[in-house]
Amino acid sequence: MYRPSFFTKNRLAWGPSRRAYVWLLLALICTGCSVAPIEETRSFSKAFAAVDGASQPLLDDLALAERRQGRENAEIKAKKDNYQDACKGIIWAKVDATSGYIEGFCVEDAPYFSELGDPPATQAFRHGVRLIGDYSEVLLVLAEGRNLDEASAQVQALGQNIGALISVASGPGAAAGLTTVLGALDPIIRDAAQRRNLDEMKRLVLSGAPLLKKLIASLRAAAPEVFNTLIFQSVKGVTSPEALDNKTVAKGHLDRIAAYRAAVSNYVMLLKELELSFDQLVMAFQLPRNAVSLATIAERSGRLSANAEAWRKVYSNLRAGGSP
Repeated sequence: MYRPSFFTKNRLAWGPSRRAYVWLLLALICTGCSVAPIEETRSFSKAFAAVDGASQPLLDDLALAERRQGRENAEIKAKKDNYQDACKGIIWAKVDATSGYIEGFCVEDAPYFSELGDPPATQAFRHGVRLIGDYSEVLLVLAEGRNLDEASAQVQALGQNIGALISVASGPGAAAGLTTVLGALDPIIRDAAQRRNLDEMKRLVLSGAPLLKKLIASLRAAAPEVFNTLIFQSVKGVTSPEALDNKTVAKGHLDRIAAYRAAVSNYVMLLKELELSFDQLVMAFQLPRNAVSLATIAERSGRLSANAEAWRKVYSNLRAGGSP
């Protein structure tokens, strides 16, 4: 005759309240378990998208200003016969007392005369901002535990984007300051892409987090160059004979300088907020998930998104007043 074992009898005896107790016990045991912070990562990605979208008009204006400044610098070099190396011998050819042209073609000047894409510094800044988004997307893939091939492909794409940005940012100017950070981050991400283990891949990607934080700091540090390029024409305008003879004209240039100072300052503050949000996201990956970390990141990311949207509207009004 069948006789239930001790465990079978006890299992049969368990009612709903007993089973609920066991689930509660398991939940308490797992309270300290490390869970991938999916919602925190999604919250950060949403906030980044807002900052990225708000930054693009400023970078569009920067591209116009950098291109204009590059063309004028090329004319100055030609007039002073200051071209060197492969471009040596290129000079300014006068047509009459007030007009002329650059006689010869310097390949290094092409980005400033071309109407395709961004000139060098703007391209580096724009790609630098978007690299933060690429990194957060990789974290989201790893947090969601997608399949290994998809995660590896995403990390590999991040490595390729880093390599491309290194080549763009290697020229002169503040953008070149990005190359040190990117050079240190590149091998870490490339190594992660080769791993066939999600946990190891995640560990390596997170080990590059301090470098990504430095990338954000480098973008902030480049703000003076961004500002000086944006106001280049206004500075010339405010000291022109026309402005000196007409206070209304002068005021227009001065207002433009003040508006760009406010715009770049907003850009700097948004990057600082983004850095703090990124710190909290990395902490959420490194420590067991809890409601406090999710609430904190959600609150900060929400505020960051709101500030980015407010800045976008203010900047739209600035641009509506006329091209820089």
